[in-house]
Amino acid sequence: MATNLQAPTPGVEDIPIDCKVNSTVKNNWNCCQLQVYCAKIDEVDDQVRRKTFDDRPEDYDELRDDGNGAARNFRTAWNRAAANGTIASQDQDAVKKMFYADCAYDEARGNSFQMT
Repeated sequence: MATNLQAPTPGVEDIPIDCKVNSTVKNNWNCCQLQVYCAKIDEVDDQVRRKTFDDRPEDYDELRDDGNGAARNFRTAWNRAAANGTIASQDQDAVKKMFYADCAYDEARGNSFQMT
């Protein structure tokens, strides 16, 4: 993991992330969890480069609660669709794009697309 904690200057600096299972701070993570983590960091870096983010608003905590509720609703709807076979019957190339790493898609498919 990089020790430089300063955010990169958009479009100028990248903070290298050491994505190796042996050096992760979460020693119980498997390789796939680490791949997803690193892919999410790459996405945040891309957002910084594209400047598609805003400063944290004053009502952040309320918005975070709303976001958590929306995530809960999405998870419920996803699991309902997974249980009735809707996700498995969709174009799997499109479904696969919903995952940060191929291994996460493979794990989800192996679990009948149920989220925990």
